[in-house]
Amino acid sequence: MAAAVILLLPLAALADEWSARPRISSRLVYDDNPRLWRDHTNDALGVVTEAAVDLGWSDGASQLTFTPRLRHNEYGSDHPELDSLDQYYTLSGTTSTDRAKFGLSASASFATVLSTEDVVEETGGRERRDRKVDRDSLSITPSFSYVLSERNTLGIDFTASDVDYQGPGYHDYQFYTANLSLGHALSERDTVSAIVYLSRYDRTMLESGTTLRVPFGGGSLLVPVRGDVDATTDSIGAQAGYERALTETLKGRVAAGVVRSELSAEKARLPWGLGSVELVEDSTDWGQLLNLSLSEKLERMTWDLAASRTLSPTGDGVLVRRDEVSGGLTRELAPRTSGRLRLVGFREDGLKSSVDYSDRKYARLEAGVSYRLTPFWTLSGQYQFRYEKYEYADDGANSNAFWLSIGYQGDKWAVSR
Repeated sequence: MAAAVILLLPLAALADEWSARPRISSRLVYDDNPRLWRDHTNDALGVVTEAAVDLGWSDGASQLTFTPRLRHNEYGSDHPELDSLDQYYTLSGTTSTDRAKFGLSASASFATVLSTEDVVEETGGRERRDRKVDRDSLSITPSFSYVLSERNTLGIDFTASDVDYQGPGYHDYQFYTANLSLGHALSERDTVSAIVYLSRYDRTMLESGTTLRVPFGGGSLLVPVRGDVDATTDSIGAQAGYERALTETLKGRVAAGVVRSELSAEKARLPWGLGSVELVEDSTDWGQLLNLSLSEKLERMTWDLAASRTLSPTGDGVLVRRDEVSGGLTRELAPRTSGRLRLVGFREDGLKSSVDYSDRKYARLEAGVSYRLTPFWTLSGQYQFRYEKYEYADDGANSNAFWLSIGYQGDKWAVSR
């Protein structure tokens, strides 16, 4: 984040316009199972308050925005594990010439999390991870695009992410991805593209001092691990895409390809000359990449549908193949009233090289209505349903949540030089 600020500060210094827009909201939340427990529910009633300000600089050819946001969760003495004060920061900027465009975005979050995921302990047994832990997450994405000719464009982007848990038992990781793309306009409505995909996923599997169960004399021996143990997954893939403007308001895109992932892991060193233990066997996995999308923006309604197969890390720090479908609809019901519907569902499967993943299915449905009280104040109500099931478990877990919120978005304050 600091590097991104330093790189983009010259844009702010030379800007012709500075702007600011404050936002604040407060919502009353009731959830009958906030932790998605399978055996029983544990309902909670709380208040979530958020405050943010959108800061902007622009000189016509270049733009820069920076948004700090604070969120306070308060659930009272019955659920202190759900209380937190979280910080989020986002930064994005672009600058353009006649044929080139450079962009840079960055984000940082310092939040308290309570994972709902099941994990596999280092000792081999399953564990419900409900411990409250602070998580620091940093991400930066530079991008560059260049018009090679009237019909051809070149694009390069790179993303580096770092996730660090401030407590034992969770897995810190770094995730790096790079994309090189070539686009060719077949017509005003049709575009084809080719993408080369590279990624590296570094995960801290075990921390120094972690207790490991080692077979010994017909039983097992608990010994501490010496030094951190890391695992790295390198992936390379290729993807071909096709995009078409079906009408003036309707757009569709399809992209498909293959990816090869190779895992290598260090051995856990044991104390007292006991040698080392191989936790994961080096192996190679082949898979598919897929992205499908369809969206339309009308005067009073917008909707979208999407499906994808990607590689992504779970909150527990395991690289999985995720098949995801999503869809959304936003419609103006009256001059001051709008409705919103959103559905997201995915299935996660561990790579062949992973021995400690938990395959699972997850779905979330959201439906809400908003009413604009004034040009600056909005009253909203929302219902949310969640479902989660692990492959090994006989039963799934679900929750029902209701939100009632009021939000304020101030008028844009701008100063021109």
